[in-house]
Amino acid sequence: MEKIYFKLKRIDKETPSTFVKSKILGSPVFPMDYFNKHNLDDKYFVMQINLEELTKYKKDHLLPKVGYLYLFLDVASYPFKPVVLYTNDEVECVYDDINENFLEYGDYFGYELNFCDNDKFAHYILGEIDLDMDLDCEIDTTGYVVLLQFDSLELPNNVLQLGNYDGWYIFLIKEEDLKNHNFENVIFLEYGS
Repeated sequence: MEKIYFKLKRIDKETPSTFVKSKILGSPVFPMDYFNKHNLDDKYFVMQINLEELTKYKKDHLLPKVGYLYLFLDVASYPFKPVVLYTNDEVECVYDDINENFLEYGDYFGYELNFCDNDKFAHYILGEIDLDMDLDCEIDTTGYVVLLQFDSLELPNNVLQLGNYDGWYIFLIKEEDLKNHNFENVIFLEYGS
């Protein structure tokens, strides 16, 4: 599975055009009542992926081709539990203060994802698990692939700091679930320090 690399560009001021972009942190946009329906007020917003942007960059991938994918972490317990949601409904509700209760975990500003072919970047969507990483976890990762991986040390301005942890943040999904667009069983791992 081919990795889709991305670099980050800081969003100094959110506008209607940046609300709908793929981004880490910042101000995401949701369908009406989506946020409350999924009880997201106590979840830490990590990323929004505008899947049409991704499809324009690379047409052949296993994610849905339209809509939005949202990645959250439930930071109330450790290890952090991921919450990954997908919608292809019309988005219209902006949450510009979504992480106001979690400022200890990272930057207030959002960072737009710019997809690229340059593999010098440590951040990517999709791909095989790096076998050089000895993922010390209690879960058997056989059959899993990477949904998202990024290196906190390579993020600008300490964008994301989950507690005192520095290193890789990895969201894994079973390949079969990815093919079926089932995001209920994603696991989150931290690697290195």
